[in-house]
Amino acid sequence: MPARFAQSGTVFEIELAREQTELVERRLGPSSSVERRGFSDERAAIHAYFERIAELVETKWERRSPCEHVEESATSELLEGVTAGDPTAVAVYNDWLLDRGDPRGELASLRAAESDPDVASEIELVEREHAIELFGLLAVLHPRYREQFELIWRNGWIDTVIARHKWFSDGGGMYGEDAREAVHHVLHAPMARFVRRLELDGSFAHACATFRGCRHTRRIRAIRLVEARSIDVIDAFPELEELETTAIATRGHPSVRTLTLRAGRGAIVNLTDDWPRLQRLTIILDGADLQAYRSMRSWFRACTLPALAELAISSEQRLPAAVIDALVEGSIPDRLRLLELDIEPTERALAKLERRGIVPRVTAR
Repeated sequence: MPARFAQSGTVFEIELAREQTELVERRLGPSSSVERRGFSDERAAIHAYFERIAELVETKWERRSPCEHVEESATSELLEGVTAGDPTAVAVYNDWLLDRGDPRGELASLRAAESDPDVASEIELVEREHAIELFGLLAVLHPRYREQFELIWRNGWIDTVIARHKWFSDGGGMYGEDAREAVHHVLHAPMARFVRRLELDGSFAHACATFRGCRHTRRIRAIRLVEARSIDVIDAFPELEELETTAIATRGHPSVRTLTLRAGRGAIVNLTDDWPRLQRLTIILDGADLQAYRSMRSWFRACTLPALAELAISSEQRLPAAVIDALVEGSIPDRLRLLELDIEPTERALAKLERRGIVPRVTAR
């Protein structure tokens, strides 16, 4: 599939052909043209491919398709095991890559053993010599793109991407289209093909909301949203299982099983019932005020989450009796197997809970 860009009514396509040794550039529009460049080997062609795309990205052409080149001939069963995080499948896959001379296999094997202090210099060497094969477009774009991310590795591959906005040395920042491009390119980096977790601040969460339909988002199982104003981004991740958010989560997701809400001053805790698989809910009251408690009380009375089995509430101060009353009076206790509190409830509240068959597990802060 060619990488496609558009600007001022002109569409530009770039793809690798002839067993990835020929770079084909097509300009579509009023003055159509086709340019072909041959290379001595696949590596040279791949370098030219990403360098040309970097030119377009940095001159503000709008990307209309993914930018990637890695095609796999590994069995789907093996790749499913790797995607699921099975260490045995990952080791087999790393060996499979090594047998084919793929630098991803070399780096993954080194990264999996990076607790060995002698390995650090080898990792640095491999990443420098095979930057494009390992990190794709991030290797040739301006360093400010990669500087937005912290990468956490697991079993030799990038497992978690933390995206936090960082100001440039000239006072500029990465927002809008630039932020969207940055996240796109880190998720499409060859070593990031098995990323399962994202942590996004408001700038990058908004950017990811446009990723609906991207096949790489199907790998994501957990998202943590920090200072995000909306959870619209979760619609782009159809296989999401875990979500932590400071945003007001008033709408649901069909596959999320674990939800953590951080409710601060002025927060509204009011989940709708369109969380059909939600089994565990954690509410962290961090500086919550009267409005937050009132919303919790109303929601506890009306909540009918069908799969909810575990509820955990963490608070800096003792929960108002009215909140516990609402919890006991609602339908949640009918199916709750576990209630965790980090502050001892009052004797009156404890008695009400016990009458509904709930003995809370209290953990000290």
